[in-house]
Amino acid sequence: MASAGMAYPASRAFGTRIEIRGLTRVRCGVFWRDARANMSYLRETELGADFAPFASFREHFGFVPNLFHAQTLLPRAIEAEAGIAATVLLKQEALSRTQKEYILLKVAAAHHNTYCVTAHHHMLRSLGVPESQLNQIMIDHRRANISAADVALLDFALKLGKHAPWISREDIMRLRNHGFTDESVLEAVLVTGLTNFLCTLSVGLGPAPDFEPKKMSSGETTLQLHAQRPFRLGVARSK
Repeated sequence: MASAGMAYPASRAFGTRIEIRGLTRVRCGVFWRDARANMSYLRETELGADFAPFASFREHFGFVPNLFHAQTLLPRAIEAEAGIAATVLLKQEALSRTQKEYILLKVAAAHHNTYCVTAHHHMLRSLGVPESQLNQIMIDHRRANISAADVALLDFALKLGKHAPWISREDIMRLRNHGFTDESVLEAVLVTGLTNFLCTLSVGLGPAPDFEPKKMSSGETTLQLHAQRPFRLGVARSK
């Protein structure tokens, strides 16, 4: 994939085939698969059908994301990441799965990360969220017809994901005022951290998107990031 903040160069669609970064991709149902074996910057290896994390991904997602194929040289890393995803993302605890996917989509869009935006846009569509609403969440979640609590949740995740040093106790209190428990705040922090981690992996490993790449305008989230930035040049953070 392209690095954060950059679009895929000169992608050309030919019916059900598309060329991305020199790879020919073929549509298989709603998925996109490469005509060549390697789908990332690094060499990949076959781990076998009985590799437990891949079996779990197929069970939950219906496929193995290219981001994890790109790490097959280090199976123990995939095992650790799959365990974190299962605990933090897939289990519905204090936050709903939809709320967690909102965070993943919003923070990935703030990073202009095509791979993660494409993946989690698709996940939310599969959870029944209308595409128009998802597009609005990416542009301005405050106008996306979501609850006031979810707006506050995404405000927090966006600030934490992009301006973490300026998070303070007041941000936590704001979430509590919207009815979030300490458990749900902890999950929001974990999911935001997971999003930043996945975005970093996708930039460094360069996996091709698992679906037709989701286009992002260069202005998406920019206004919100400026509005949320709690400092000015030359002005120290207040204690």
